[in-house]
Amino acid sequence: MWRNVGITRKARPLAEAKEIIRFWHRYVMDKIFDSPQGWECQNMLTVSLLMAHAADWRKESRGVHYRMDYTETDDARFKKHLEIVKAI
Repeated sequence: MWRNVGITRKARPLAEAKEIIRFWHRYVMDKIFDSPQGWECQNMLTVSLLMAHAADWRKESRGVHYRMDYTETDDARFKKHLEIVKAI
């Protein structure tokens, strides 16, 4: 997360981060844990995937988050909150 979804971002590292997180997500999410550490791991993987997806979706630089491949702000498309909804 620090290297690929940190303050400075690019499309390729974001895609790599999502791929790695999805791999671990598939491995961990079907497990039933008896300890808070297991639940915390599942929660961190879920939040990490959402963060990486949102960072990849926002194709602009805004605030302290700098997209090296999209250096300008894009108020017309992104001056709003992003909402990610799970399809049922």
